[in-house]
Amino acid sequence: MVVVLSEKDRKEIFNELTSEQIRVIRKYVLDATKSELLTKHFMRGINWELVDLGYDPLFKKKLSKRKYNPTLYCSACGKPLKYQYVIRSLQTGYVESLGETCLNQRTGISLNIAKEVHESKRVINVFQDEILLLVHIGKVFPINMYKKVHDINGDVGWSNTFRNRILEFKRANLPLFHKDYSKLEIDWDNAKKEIELEEKENNLYSTEVNRRYIFLSRHLKYIVSKNRNLFSEERIKIEKTISEKDIKINEGINEDFAKIPEFKREELKNKYIIPFNKKLRELRKIDNVDINSVIDEAIDDISGSITQEVDDFVEDKHYKIAECEKVIQEVNKLAREVNDDDKIYKIDLNNDIDKELNFYKDYLEELRIKKTYPYKLRNSLEKDEILYDHDVIDIIFIKDELSKYVIDSQDEFLIDYYLKKQGYPQKIKIENLSLEDFEDKAIEEQRKILIYGILKVGFAKIIYEFEQEVAEKREKVNKLVEQIEIMSKKVLGTSNYISNKDMYDQKELFYHDEDYSKIIEKLTKKRNELEIFKNEFNSYPMELINNLHLVGKRSEYLPRSSFKIKKSYRMHFQQYQINASLIKKYELLIRYYFEKYKSYHKEIGNYAFEEFISISSEDEFEKLDEEKQKNKLTNIRLLVALTNVIREYILKYEVAEKIKILNTLKRETEGENFVEYIRRSDKELGDIEKYCADLDKNINNKKYLRDIKKLAVEIPEIQRSFFGEDAEVINTDKYLEGADSLKYNPRKKKATELNNLKKKLELGIKRTNYVWKKPEYAALSKELDKIINKDISIENSDGVEIFKQIKAQSDEIASLLTKEEKQLVEYFLRKHKFKDIDGKYEQNIHLNITVEEFKNSQNNRKNFLEYIFLQLKLEKYIYNYFKKFNNDNDYIEEIERIISMDGKFSKR
Repeated sequence: MVVVLSEKDRKEIFNELTSEQIRVIRKYVLDATKSELLTKHFMRGINWELVDLGYDPLFKKKLSKRKYNPTLYCSACGKPLKYQYVIRSLQTGYVESLGETCLNQRTGISLNIAKEVHESKRVINVFQDEILLLVHIGKVFPINMYKKVHDINGDVGWSNTFRNRILEFKRANLPLFHKDYSKLEIDWDNAKKEIELEEKENNLYSTEVNRRYIFLSRHLKYIVSKNRNLFSEERIKIEKTISEKDIKINEGINEDFAKIPEFKREELKNKYIIPFNKKLRELRKIDNVDINSVIDEAIDDISGSITQEVDDFVEDKHYKIAECEKVIQEVNKLAREVNDDDKIYKIDLNNDIDKELNFYKDYLEELRIKKTYPYKLRNSLEKDEILYDHDVIDIIFIKDELSKYVIDSQDEFLIDYYLKKQGYPQKIKIENLSLEDFEDKAIEEQRKILIYGILKVGFAKIIYEFEQEVAEKREKVNKLVEQIEIMSKKVLGTSNYISNKDMYDQKELFYHDEDYSKIIEKLTKKRNELEIFKNEFNSYPMELINNLHLVGKRSEYLPRSSFKIKKSYRMHFQQYQINASLIKKYELLIRYYFEKYKSYHKEIGNYAFEEFISISSEDEFEKLDEEKQKNKLTNIRLLVALTNVIREYILKYEVAEKIKILNTLKRETEGENFVEYIRRSDKELGDIEKYCADLDKNINNKKYLRDIKKLAVEIPEIQRSFFGEDAEVINTDKYLEGADSLKYNPRKKKATELNNLKKKLELGIKRTNYVWKKPEYAALSKELDKIINKDISIENSDGVEIFKQIKAQSDEIASLLTKEEKQLVEYFLRKHKFKDIDGKYEQNIHLNITVEEFKNSQNNRKNFLEYIFLQLKLEKYIYNYFKKFNNDNDYIEEIERIISMDGKFSKR
């Protein structure tokens, strides 16, 4: 159905098109019209030749609003044109660009023909309206149909003209002419039928071991059937030959393909089989095809080439598989070590062996780099800033820069790795490259060498700076180690306080401590431990020091029989378990006397402290030989003797002091008739550290009770001393209820709340007290007292909107007050007594009430509304007072008016 749009419709649609879409429509609409004119008129012996046909769809649009600039003009009269006919005289060659009127007047073309030429604009409209209408209803280029045709090679037979037209419409995203779209559908349908026929034939003859790859028989037999010059016997003979060759060729390809993986089959199919089958399909359209030459090509060029490539692949693959398996073995080992990766990598023989081998080689190299070099260095080398750090690049500069750095084999390996990542797999020996050799190379090669050189210089510099940083770290650590050894010698009498000291001098340690803080932190902690122990040791009583010294001097006499050795070890092991917590806490003190013990007993001079405190379990002890059992027994006897002395010291001093404090607190909280706490016997105590912790908890529990009773009295007294004896004080009686019977955590919570309340109260009083007592505020304070002494009553206290409006105005004025002025507001808000809905008075309130809190606090809305109103009055008065404004009540009256909209407001 032909649809013709109005000029108005065309103009509106053209306004929505891009300049590229307009260009394509003009081009192909005019081509069609020009072709028709040439066919119907300008080939009938007329003395004029139609050269071009112009059309301006934006003819009436202003130049400033057009999507493109060109405008068509008549070369005869100079008028702008919507339709322009470009013609050339066949006699003189003179070219004219004419409109409809001048075409008839200047050329002498007959009126009938001129009329038909003029009517060509209708043809233009018909062609362009088809496209414009499709655009108007939202149609675009049929990309899915185009892809379907393209994917199955349905576009093989397209002419260049048709292909170019389709591609231009695709780029402009324009719908196609209906004829062009129909051709796409026909081409797709035909190509699909061809493929289905091939697949049907393939399935018909396919078995598990014999697939058809070359469709020689079907295509050549079709070609033979078209040859009407062959006798029946000749045709049968040729078709028999074709069938035999078809079977032989496909059997050969099947045998070859059975030797290679899927990826290689696909590669050979794309290289040989698919193009040849495509060629066979094209031959069906040609007459006089040489059947024998096609068969020879299938045998020699296709089947023969496949066989050769398969043989080469199989031979090469054998060696590469062995190499790949060796590489994968290393990958699995390093992946577990470096990435903590338990995955087992295996070769996939269905993949290209070259890709598999290259992948695992690259991965192995990456793992080696990751294992050997730290993240910080690798991260620096991976940055893309090296090429931007140099303004001038020349070969002499690069060689000079490289000479500054000593690059060893490890550095070279790392640099080569990152050069590969930058796209330079081949090494370039820049150091050995002379200036003359460099200048003889092509410009592109020179540029490649220069970029390579700059990258190498950048990598070398990064590595050098990192090595310098590592050297500085190692030097600092060595100094810290030296300090610890000197201190250890003075404090402990031995310089072997740091175990595995040699590891702190290893380069790898600093390489992989990325931020260097772990080593410093560890060593600093050790130094601080020595410093603390030094101070603690001087504070220990002489009684403890002398007793430990005696233990250190005492000789140990071991039992001779194996039975008594084991019995003695079991007895000491039980005591060791009781005192185990003391060993960690007093490790340095024990170490000090262990070193003393070694100095008195030279036979154990090689003992290490770590070995001394490493106590075997009873089962482990049973498995040791006699000599080792004696050594272990010596260790545990000395360790138990030292910890028993420390235990006695703790009981005598620390535990006794804790019990004294506990009984004092019991007297304070329970009265003179309290039950005194008495320590259990030593055998009943068990782990002394746990016992001390229980004592501390008991002491704290009594402290919390004392604080509750004390603070419950202090807090009201603080309020009365500030606001006066008639002040409405915070009710603290609720904290006293059941305080004597509370468990530890609830009692702690109440004590904490009261402590926080006291701190907050004292802080608020301190701040407000400081301000309002200043002499300059004396007169103001009297006026503010009058404001807060007025009773405020709001009958309707549910007005959220009222609250929001008052708060907004209060916040606005507060932003204009100084810090001291705000504290003055706070003080007088604390002084005012607010009456809640139950008639109870509340005082000392200072809140920052939000609208959300107002909405969610149904019971407190009355107080909240009165509070925010009083706050606004105080702020307004103080603001006016200090700014010397006229003291009128307009502002307050406005607030009263707002309140009256939702409820009643009164002042008494």
